[in-house]
Amino acid sequence: MKYVIIPLILVGFLSCAPTNLPPSEITDQEIEQANTIILFVESSPEDSYREFAQHLMDKGFAFSNTDNTLLTISTEPNTLEFLSHSISLNVSVRELESTAIFIRGNVHSNFLGTTRISNVGSSSSIYSASWESLKSITKEFPHTDLKFRRD
Repeated sequence: MKYVIIPLILVGFLSCAPTNLPPSEITDQEIEQANTIILFVESSPEDSYREFAQHLMDKGFAFSNTDNTLLTISTEPNTLEFLSHSISLNVSVRELESTAIFIRGNVHSNFLGTTRISNVGSSSSIYSASWESLKSITKEFPHTDLKFRRD
């Protein structure tokens, strides 16, 4: 009997092990568990920062923190009209080979708490809906290239 129980416990334990993947480089592919969207734009970092801030305000986001020197923005949770939960964003603008806007987010739910938005879950899950919302918000901003990364 104990020879049956021990393998069942091991299988149960291993099936609950986290499936975190290692960090990735910036890629064109929408990789599994991607949690950062990177927009490459033609304008200067300072102009991109102001323009993306305006884009977020136009989408109904309020800012909890901004830094004009570090070019970062954090938003308050915002309930989008088609979602039953809210999302908040963390944005940073950097100079790479061109100006890059890094966008990450968190999903806030009364039932699930706060979780980082990433490319996981079934197509009808809160996680998938939040990822699609994050992509939609970022794709609407004028850009030359769109890439992804997993931290």
